[in-house]
Amino acid sequence: MNDFETKYIANSSLQDKARAWLDLNFDKDPSFPAAVVSSIYFDTHNLHHLSEKVESDHIKSKFRIRWYEDIETGQKSYGCFLEFKHKVGERRFKKRIDKPNQYDSEDLDQLSYENVLDELRLNSGQVLPHVFPALRLSYTRHRYVVPDTQIRLCIDSDICIKSVNYRLMCRSFRPQTLSQCVFEMKGETTVLPKPLVTIEKFGFVKSSFSKYEQCINELVLKG
Repeated sequence: MNDFETKYIANSSLQDKARAWLDLNFDKDPSFPAAVVSSIYFDTHNLHHLSEKVESDHIKSKFRIRWYEDIETGQKSYGCFLEFKHKVGERRFKKRIDKPNQYDSEDLDQLSYENVLDELRLNSGQVLPHVFPALRLSYTRHRYVVPDTQIRLCIDSDICIKSVNYRLMCRSFRPQTLSQCVFEMKGETTVLPKPLVTIEKFGFVKSSFSKYEQCINELVLKG
């Protein structure tokens, strides 16, 4: 069974309107409450994985560490996920390792990151190039489910950079939120079911989207 991820992008000025509509029409995901998501994205010394995203939508890879924060209390999750995701066309591969969360307060140039993702670099019998922390970003995620289906929804808003590894990026960043928000549908189809077509009427447009790439383009390179 295929499980597709389909993204719709809009100006961040629409995020509150879209979230209010989702709150009114769909059930909150009972397994995953709303949370602030923090991710450290890793890249090679020459930013190869960023280049993949810029040059092609067919082949993409990402290395990251991800954890969650309670949206009300600010309490950070005890655990975190070390992840490698690889996409070739419609085929997706994901490898994930659970670890205690020790990364929420460490600078990205610390030696503790030196080999932390080595176990994930083995892919299809090949050892992928060494990766280093590039940047840490965060956003607020609200999750929903479509009743009587396997379709899951989320909206990501207030996307921003928290820190960069100046040894790798060699640039500062703009301390503000991204100008875009993201609506995502996960399920067996890439076509919006009838109950969801309103999201397009709000101004959301179907598009591939990388938070890592967009944050670099908008908040680093134009910073």
